[in-house]
Amino acid sequence: MKTAFIVGTVLALTALICALLTIPRRLAIDKYGPQTKFSHQDWMSDSLPTGVSSTRQKMIRDLILYVLPGKTRSDVEELLGKSATHVSMRRYTQGDLLVRERSTDGSWKPFPRTGTGYYYEELDWDSIYPIGTEQRNLSSEYAELLPNSHLEMLIIRYDTNQVFASWYVAGSKLWPQVVGREGRRTFHRQRSKR
Repeated sequence: MKTAFIVGTVLALTALICALLTIPRRLAIDKYGPQTKFSHQDWMSDSLPTGVSSTRQKMIRDLILYVLPGKTRSDVEELLGKSATHVSMRRYTQGDLLVRERSTDGSWKPFPRTGTGYYYEELDWDSIYPIGTEQRNLSSEYAELLPNSHLEMLIIRYDTNQVFASWYVAGSKLWPQVVGREGRRTFHRQRSKR
């Protein structure tokens, strides 16, 4: 009787642990799914993606597993469009954001960028693309007054021959579960040492 109770308890705990281990993957798939086949036309039409499960977010698995491997930088830019450059991603200073000037046609000029370094430099990127909004849960009675999202950025790195080598999504830790084991092989927060 005592042995049956212990065996039953061990089996129940094992089942509970297995169920708990699948929660992150189910959350990731629910949030970013269902994943769809990459489409150049759909990617380009979603150039300023907003919202969770944007068109771009739904294509990441196919893009990482089947489209990018073996592609050169020029191939990638043909498929995904021109990437921002490090110069265009130079950091702002607080003083930069105080400068508001109009051009001769009356439109606002962009803020100057005089900061040191560039955005996402710690990720050592070669190409960078916005893919959508990552929602963050805020447990605050003032949550509706606070910004609750930020933009996810697809980071792409190339090897010394300018061929796709690795990727990362800044803004969410769920992407390794979405792309699965095969996609995780090239998923790195920073550039692999050469």
